[in-house]
Amino acid sequence: VNSLGETAERLIQSHPESAEDLQEKCTELNQAWSSLGKRANQRKDKLGDSHDLQRFLSDFRDLMSWINGIRGLVSSDELAKDVTGAEALLERHQ
Repeated sequence: VNSLGETAERLIQSHPESAEDLQEKCTELNQAWSSLGKRANQRKDKLGDSHDLQRFLSDFRDLMSWINGIRGLVSSDELAKDVTGAEALLERHQ
């Protein structure tokens, strides 16, 4: 943007008859550049929010999977019939 301003100043000095038009175009370009920067920042914020949501949903799915696995182990009616079976159940529990 600085080089744009410098170029506009050189053009205004070398073509004073077009100074008003050049200044108007320079102002338009500066406004468009500023608007583009604002829109880019808004898009960046939206992408960041979307990333956070996707990470949350992924963590949620992982947690729900783990909970369902633990629930299945806890609600199991399986009982050991011998010492080896009891040790296996105890190991799985730990």
